[in-house]
Amino acid sequence: MPTWENLYIMVDRAGIKRREFFFTNRYVGLSADPRASGRRFAGSRDQSFVTWCHDFLDEQIQLMRPRVVVALGEPARKDFGWDEGLVDETERAGVAFKGAANYYLRHKVREDTGEVGCDWQVRILNEVMSR
Repeated sequence: MPTWENLYIMVDRAGIKRREFFFTNRYVGLSADPRASGRRFAGSRDQSFVTWCHDFLDEQIQLMRPRVVVALGEPARKDFGWDEGLVDETERAGVAFKGAANYYLRHKVREDTGEVGCDWQVRILNEVMSR
């Protein structure tokens, strides 16, 4: 799946060991159908499913007790209620952690910093991990 492969590249470039992180999707059962690229996940229209997925994410956070959470993409960032970039100490499901909202803009150049997307993301990962 290209999304996961790209995430591994980003995490590897940040120097984070693979045993030190856990990926999950915003929606349970989200498939990586390349034909659906850019389309909204069908389950996102069902409020009971969305609520169940948010509750499931809360359970994962309670079990994993992460010290850092990185929301990837605009919808995930909005779910957490975060601005783009680093987030101060925050909490969800009764667990305190450091956070960051990151986007996968692999080949785009950020106008504000001049960084290529993946470089910016690696910098944000390094910064949130070092806090």
